[in-house]
Amino acid sequence: MTNIKEFIEKCGYDLSENEYKVHKLEEPNLNKKYGSIKVLSIKLNKPEGNPLIVIPGYSHKSFCTMLKIILEGFINIKDKYSELLMFQWSPEIKETSEKIIQDIYDKEIKYEINEAFRIELSKILDKILRSPDMKLDKFDLMGKSAGGGVAAYIAKINENVNKLILISPGSISHGENLKDFKKKIILSWNKDDPVILKDEIDQYIENFKKNNNKYKYYSFEKGGHEINLDLLDKL
Repeated sequence: MTNIKEFIEKCGYDLSENEYKVHKLEEPNLNKKYGSIKVLSIKLNKPEGNPLIVIPGYSHKSFCTMLKIILEGFINIKDKYSELLMFQWSPEIKETSEKIIQDIYDKEIKYEINEAFRIELSKILDKILRSPDMKLDKFDLMGKSAGGGVAAYIAKINENVNKLILISPGSISHGENLKDFKKKIILSWNKDDPVILKDEIDQYIENFKKNNNKYKYYSFEKGGHEINLDLLDKL
C-alpha cells in the first residue's frame, strides 16, 4: 500500500491540521497497457449514505487541484456522503492521451480520436467499480474535463450510478449517449473556462432536453477549467 501522507504531500498539502482522516489508498491493476490506477479513500460522516466517486482529468496536476478544492469545501460534503473515493490516473494514461492527438490541431478531430480512448477507459474503470474489492453499491459519480467524458460513459453502462456530476466535461457526444440515463445529472461550467466553451455546454443542455434527462445546470463567473468551490454546496 502506498504511503498516503507522502502521496498527497506531492500535491503540496499538509494533512496534519485537517479534521478528516485518510482511510486508504488502493492500487488495483488496470492492465499492462495502461499501468495502475490509485484510488484515494477518505471516510466521511454518513455511514449509511452513498460514496462520492471523483474522476479528475488525466494529469497529476488535475488530481491535485481537484483534491485541493474538494478539501477546501470539505464542510459541504462530509455530512452528505459515506466516503470520498478519488481516482488518480497512471502516468501512462496521460502519455497515451497526448500521443494519440500529437500533431493534430483541429479540435473536432482531436475529440473524435480521443472519444474511442475515453470509451476504452470508461470500460476499465467500470470493471474496477464493479470489483468486489471496492465493496460498492449505489454511488454518486463526479467527473471533470476528460474525466467528465469518462464518467458520462460509465453512467451509461453502470446501473449503480445514483447521480452524475459533470464539470466542464470533454466528450464529442456532449451527453447524447445518456438518453437512457434516468437518474439526476448536475452540469457545471465556469464562464472563464478557456478549454470548454459555452457552445459545447449548450450542446450538453440541448441533448439533455432531447433525452428527457433530469438535470440541473450551474454556471459560475470564475473558476477557469476547474471545479468551482460553490458547486459542492449544490450536491
